[in-house]
Amino acid sequence: MLQVSDRVDTAMGESTVAMSILRTQNKRWSVYIWVVVGALITLGAAIGTMHIVPIGLESGDAIAFVFFAQNRGTYSSPDGRSRITVYTADAGAAHSGAFWSWVVRRHWYGAQVVAAGYLEKSRGPVPFKWTGSGTAIVTFVKGRHDHDPAPRSIKVK
Repeated sequence: MLQVSDRVDTAMGESTVAMSILRTQNKRWSVYIWVVVGALITLGAAIGTMHIVPIGLESGDAIAFVFFAQNRGTYSSPDGRSRITVYTADAGAAHSGAFWSWVVRRHWYGAQVVAAGYLEKSRGPVPFKWTGSGTAIVTFVKGRHDHDPAPRSIKVK
């Protein structure tokens, strides 16, 4: 004959086994959830970084772009589909010669460098002209101290 104390022990024993199984499954699910959360955080950080530091910068240019880049203006194509922004690295009085510049196209996932070269001036209008809906010509100079024009055609699509 079962007594009250036996019923409690039996019920507690079954409950303990069931809880142990649930805890094991919860641990497994919590690992999956943490992996997914970690992957989403990593993806968000990568996309956020690509909005600040454009894809296509050379290894030494990231610091110059983040700390010394001056926005020279955003230019829209004649049909309005393409937009680019020109940035120039200007470290101030310690600079001599032409200024290293980047032509950047922004996407939903970040920014991308479509052209880079030296521009003669750090301020003022950029020597830039749209030739079609997705192509433009930027007139860079040949080098930091060589101010001969070197026009470059770029595709912005």
